[in-house]
Amino acid sequence: MSPLDEGEPISEWEGVTFGEEGGADAWRVVAIDLQDRMLTGEVPWGLGELTALKSLDLLSNRLTSVSEVLVGLTALTELNLSDNELTFVPAAFGRLTALFKLDLSRNHLWSVPAKLGRLTALTTLNLGANRLTSVPAELGGLTALTTLILRENQLSSVPPEFGGLTALRVLALNDNPSLGKLPAEVESLRKENGGICHIGT
Repeated sequence: MSPLDEGEPISEWEGVTFGEEGGADAWRVVAIDLQDRMLTGEVPWGLGELTALKSLDLLSNRLTSVSEVLVGLTALTELNLSDNELTFVPAAFGRLTALFKLDLSRNHLWSVPAKLGRLTALTTLNLGANRLTSVPAELGGLTALTTLILRENQLSSVPPEFGGLTALRVLALNDNPSLGKLPAEVESLRKENGGICHIGT
């Protein structure tokens, strides 16, 4: 039986966490953990109705599409879609402005939308182990970002706008075989804040 079988009461789903009694989200679903549940195809549409959802973990399934089913989840702060079969991320993900952690690693992404640059609350963005040949300059506006993982892609360069990521502590660029010299603006991050930023290449 699928963890999201139609007709199954939500209270019976595995991996569901409800808000605390007496709180603003009492008896509403605030977190779902569906790691390794053999989900295939699109992200289940029913998830789009859970407007109090703060954390959604879909790690290690076989999802091929998220369409725009998740973009109404404006309370979402953590979204893990790692280790699926996604080839596309909707530009409408830029509406998820409460997100502070987004993991899209280990998929089949050739690109990510520039509108991810609107997710200004993000502190962690993992795009590692995809097929990215470039990343949008707009990501350089994510000034709260402390960790940016871009390793194991096909990048030949990174935007000089990344020099504006002044909160960054880790920039992982390992295993991009065609990566050239980093822009001076990005290299300067090594020297900011006492050299706290670690740039792996």
